[in-house]
Formats: sequence, C-alpha cells, structure tokens
Amino acid sequence: WLDDSVRSHGAIDPSGALAAHMGLAWWLEPVRNGVAAPWQARGNGGQLLIVVPEARLVVAATGHAYNEPPQVQWAPFRLLQSWLLPPLLRRP
Repeated sequence: WLDDSVRSHGAIDPSGALAAHMGLAWWLEPVRNGVAAPWQARGNGGQLLIVVPEARLVVAATGHAYNEPPQVQWAPFRLLQSWLLPPLLRRP
C-alpha cells in the first residue's frame, strides 16, 4: 500500500508548470529539477510533513498562516527546496 500511495495518481498541474502530482493523500512535487521527489502531507496554515527518501530526510513543520496564499503557507517547503536539500543531494 505504501508503494502505491507514493506513486502518481494524477497531475495537479496538467500544463507541467509545477511538475506536481498527487499520490494517495501525498503531494509528489520535485524539489530540485526533478532530482528528488519527496512525499508531502500538507495542511492549512503551513502544516507540513515532508519525506525525502533520496536524502534520508524527514521534516515536520508547523505553521500559523491559516487561509494565507500558498506561497506563504508552503514557505518551509521552498526553504527546504532552495537551501537545505541542495547540499544534501550533492553527489561525491
């Protein structure tokens, strides 16, 4: 069931701009040019659970940005995407 829950069951943005898909209750969105595909559970306000198997990383974030635009609510994901993961995913 877990393997099936983290495979794509449909594109969120069919135009491909986000490259995001939905699993079974998981968001599947590449974090670095398609290199790592984390599993994300997202809640209103910026509540996040992010699993990045490739980096052997699990991140939990709480937030209080209820009913704010997505760019505000998902700021922790963007921080992970831009600053935290690139050094972890560098190949020796």
